[in-house]
Amino acid sequence: MPEALTPNRAEFKTLLRHVGNSYETRRNNHARLLSEVTPRLQAARRVERELDRHLSRRFNVFKYLRTDELGLSRVIADLLDPDAEHGQGTLFLREFLESIPESRDVSQSIRTDASNPIKVVTERLIPRGRRIDVSVEIPIEDGLYCLAIENKPYADDQDRQIADYLRFLNQRYGERFLLVYLPPHEREPSESSVTTDELEEWGERFQVMPYSGGDYSLADWVAACRKICEAEKLNWFLSQAEIFARQRFGESNMTSDAESREIRAYLLENPTQLQAALAIHDAWPAVRDEVCEGFFRHLRNYVEACFKEKLPDFARDLRIQDNFGGQKQYSNSIFIGLENRPWYRVGFQSHARQGPNSWLWGVKAPKIYRDMSASEKQLCDHVATSLKLGGLALANVKNPPYLWPQYEDVPRYRNWDSLAVDLHNETEARGGPITDYYVDGLLDIAQIAIPVIAELDKSDQSISNVKREG
Repeated sequence: MPEALTPNRAEFKTLLRHVGNSYETRRNNHARLLSEVTPRLQAARRVERELDRHLSRRFNVFKYLRTDELGLSRVIADLLDPDAEHGQGTLFLREFLESIPESRDVSQSIRTDASNPIKVVTERLIPRGRRIDVSVEIPIEDGLYCLAIENKPYADDQDRQIADYLRFLNQRYGERFLLVYLPPHEREPSESSVTTDELEEWGERFQVMPYSGGDYSLADWVAACRKICEAEKLNWFLSQAEIFARQRFGESNMTSDAESREIRAYLLENPTQLQAALAIHDAWPAVRDEVCEGFFRHLRNYVEACFKEKLPDFARDLRIQDNFGGQKQYSNSIFIGLENRPWYRVGFQSHARQGPNSWLWGVKAPKIYRDMSASEKQLCDHVATSLKLGGLALANVKNPPYLWPQYEDVPRYRNWDSLAVDLHNETEARGGPITDYYVDGLLDIAQIAIPVIAELDKSDQSISNVKREG
């Protein structure tokens, strides 16, 4: 370094003192922000609790309904069906069509009578074993128009899935169709499902409508339906559906509206604290991930202790396998199996694109059904029958090409990112309602499945030689 640019000892000490003072100032600002905001948040929560006592504003019926992909598809299909029990005729269907520029003309061209009704179908079977989640065949002046919806709130696309749908719809309806893709948030299908070049070729025959966010979302459509619906009972349901879509698939709902208003008001009154607020915001993802991992480790230990207590006949053979990968896709799981008998494992796993969210639980096999031997298929079928007889017919029963022949999407406490505060509290307290919910759900499955697996495994030693799947 040139001599002119080299600080002397006094200048260097001054520089260090300045850096130290700057760091201390920032630290004090962070502490001041937290200390001053906290009592305001506590006051806002007291107001929220009082309002909830009289109005139950945070209650949402969708917390108690089936909200997996099929359940949500049925809600959407029912609202689009003019003959459904909502009694609104084509009102909601027309609103959906008019919300998308490419299908607005169709809304004005609908021609229906008793002999030529609009047909709404869920899980419509098409060639190659594909199923379109929601299909709406609409009679128009020059034939049939098809509004097709691919519902993707949780799962990823299958190989060439959207390309196959578009090809089928084109062969069946020519240019008289629209395929609407419903992801949780604004995004295109994966390249393995349909390439960007292919989507450009299909042009206006394909549109993305996320559940929440973007220029126009499914939540926006539900809100529009509520505004034009005159049935009070149905309006209440639509309001619940809109809130569910925005909270489940939109921005994090960790804070209430009252809390958010308090924070905004404080920061506008104290603009010198904006930098501290930004620093806290930037630190939150790392804090959230550590909290989620801490709860995951707590839950893993709790599961192991409870399973050995509740399944004493298998306590010595029970083995637990866990993996926490944070925000990586499909990287978070806890499985319970039997030592030297790795055929089936009971457990749960995240299956969202990002992070420990959108969990499923059930029983998992080391190979897909179509690749099993006859005896392995017999075991698979017997486990399914036993679960059904035990009152646990899981919502989703699938064979090829799935490794989860028996599973369902966890109905509650699915999004750990938005539950970080509750997860931290339960980790510190070594238990709570979320912990109990996951452990009890797994126990219900394991208490039926594990004895069946152990008994059948004894009669077929070839199953024991199946390699343990990672």
